[in-house]
Amino acid sequence: AKTLKAVADKGRAGFYEGWVAEKIAKAHAQHGGLVTVEDLAGYQAVVREPLTIRYRELEVLTMPPPSMGGIAVAAILQNLAAASAHRAPKGSALAHHLFIEASRRAYADRRSVGADPEHVDRAVVGPRLEKLLDPAYYRQRQPPIDPNKATPSKAIVPLAEEMPAPESPETTHFSVVDAQGNAVACTTTLSAAFGAWVVVPGTGILLSNAMGAFSPEGVNTLAPGKRMASSMSPTILAQDGKPVAAIGSPGGDTIPGTVAQVARNLIDEGMTIDAAIEAPRVHHQFRPDEVRTEKRYPLPAAIQAALAKLGHQLKPSPAVLGDANGIVLDPWRGKAWGHADSRKGGLAAGPGPRRPPTADPGGDAPATEDTPAP
Repeated sequence: AKTLKAVADKGRAGFYEGWVAEKIAKAHAQHGGLVTVEDLAGYQAVVREPLTIRYRELEVLTMPPPSMGGIAVAAILQNLAAASAHRAPKGSALAHHLFIEASRRAYADRRSVGADPEHVDRAVVGPRLEKLLDPAYYRQRQPPIDPNKATPSKAIVPLAEEMPAPESPETTHFSVVDAQGNAVACTTTLSAAFGAWVVVPGTGILLSNAMGAFSPEGVNTLAPGKRMASSMSPTILAQDGKPVAAIGSPGGDTIPGTVAQVARNLIDEGMTIDAAIEAPRVHHQFRPDEVRTEKRYPLPAAIQAALAKLGHQLKPSPAVLGDANGIVLDPWRGKAWGHADSRKGGLAAGPGPRRPPTADPGGDAPATEDTPAP
């Protein structure tokens, strides 16, 4: 509570300076860390323009580098568009097959831009990012998605070979909208469960172990002041300049696939937000060449058999794929519907329309009653 009050009273200075910063630096020193009060005082948040593409009739706004999650979401959706995946029968084996193939290619390419833009050769990474945002790249990409069989990952040539960064799934996402229709999709991470397993005494602050997300070589190598790559993929869908959905998920490497599947379920399958989030999910990340499925949320047996016949190696896992939450908005009617994934637990909540005041039983003062959000 003291830490939160310091931030509430002083904003940025309440965390990166003063007694909170001193305690953070002291905890680092006690555990052999390198962060000093000077490092904390010099830290600055960076406001970046979101990556923006169009998918069907909607605008998709998602996280830019250093995250390689947003570009993966964009690449999955653009691979789907190039394959005209929206024409596949809803919920069919073909629809799942096309999504798997779109993911395979997107994950092959995403590492080429997953790095801090302030610490890379922009002459190299910039053109890669431009290419991955260009729909023409996906129409021309070889080999094209074959609707009749799986493409082995060994046949896919990444846009650029980069070393993978290890990722842990202990991330948090929340989506928020207000009465004016403004939307926030926010993803944060400690990397592993409880981060570095160090609590800064007297603050309630857990230190993360996210520096483990740097790569041993390539564009995402460790450097002073550099932000590491991640798979965080907070995403907003918009129509005519107005937000119509805010979605996101934890899950490490699986995040982009989870977010893209929820978006596709909303847009192509016409699902409600609860159905879009609760639907069974699949995951293919290029390497290893396998399709992870969920034992607790299994695909129908007929779909699994059809995918296997197409050449996919299915690998049922006891672990769930993500833990999405999201909100769908109707800005023209002023309505919103939210849902939190049942896979790990969460909560969707909000005030309903305020009713006219009515007298309480004692008649002393008016009372109001809020109805649950739809």
